[in-house]
Amino acid sequence: MEVLKVKRSDDYEKTGKWTVTLKNRLSGETSTDAYDGFLVCVGHINKPKMPSYPGQDLFKGKIMHTHSLKGVEPYKDKIVVVVGMGCSGLDAAVETSNVAKQNGSWERGDVMESHFQEHPKHSLWDCEPVIWLATPLG
Repeated sequence: MEVLKVKRSDDYEKTGKWTVTLKNRLSGETSTDAYDGFLVCVGHINKPKMPSYPGQDLFKGKIMHTHSLKGVEPYKDKIVVVVGMGCSGLDAAVETSNVAKQNGSWERGDVMESHFQEHPKHSLWDCEPVIWLATPLG
């Protein structure tokens, strides 16, 4: 199965459901179903790499690498942004979204496009475990 599209359902505000379009790679058939949730399970990165950005010293909040994220309770009712959509970035985005007042994730380019065409070191297929939901939840 190949995930073609994930988006909030038209009735998301009422139901909290997500619409996922899948393509069967063997038959070529596509299907679209509503899910109560979906998981992106891509593992962890074990070598911290902490880039620096111009103006970073002006930021008054906390800046940390996900390698140091041991729990999400310190981010309860905070505004959190996760920069990077690698394995650990996705984990941190999901975990902090459970407690944060607001949560966002940023990536410098088209995430899926870069994973499939440029094959970065930590691509979607290299991380464990990869779980694709093939049938609607509930």
